[in-house]
Amino acid sequence: MSFQEARRAAFLVWIAGRKVVKKYNASLAMNSDGTQFVDYRVNDRWIAWNAGIDSVTVAVPDACMCCYEEGEREMLQACVEAIGAVGVRVSQ
Repeated sequence: MSFQEARRAAFLVWIAGRKVVKKYNASLAMNSDGTQFVDYRVNDRWIAWNAGIDSVTVAVPDACMCCYEEGEREMLQACVEAIGAVGVRVSQ
């Protein structure tokens, strides 16, 4: 799953529980080229979601990657990958 697909998947889980979808039946359909949601209420939330996530970068200090034993380093790398899988940037 790509970075953008992971981000969209997390958004869809979140938005499905919101009033705009549950009460007002906002559509979760994307336009034909997949760049935005058809329903402006959902698309506005998508834009805000991306802006919020774009402002977050998790920095992993170099010391974390070199000072651990092999099992700990593998665990840290798994954490880095898990954070990145939900669409949050990780810098190393």
